[in-house]
Amino acid sequence: MSFIRKITGVGISYAESKSEKRNIILTNYISLVVAAATLLLLIGRQFFVNLNVSIVVTLLEGSFFFMIPIILNFLGYTNASRLLLCWAPCLFRF
Repeated sequence: MSFIRKITGVGISYAESKSEKRNIILTNYISLVVAAATLLLLIGRQFFVNLNVSIVVTLLEGSFFFMIPIILNFLGYTNASRLLLCWAPCLFRF
């Protein structure tokens, strides 16, 4: 549990207020949940459907793509990470 707490706490050192810290933590949680859902989809497809290499690559790319807001928070680009989190589902479709 402490590993997840460390990941979700990435970037809060750049926050100036308590509400901004909560927003950064929420952004990190949402990124982790969406990335985990993509990985669970990959695991579920393995059991019930024959997997193609293209499907595996697409789902792994999606999982890494949804982890980018955490990296942006780590670098201090908190506003960019929030914008990417809002637009990520649409961008991932393309």
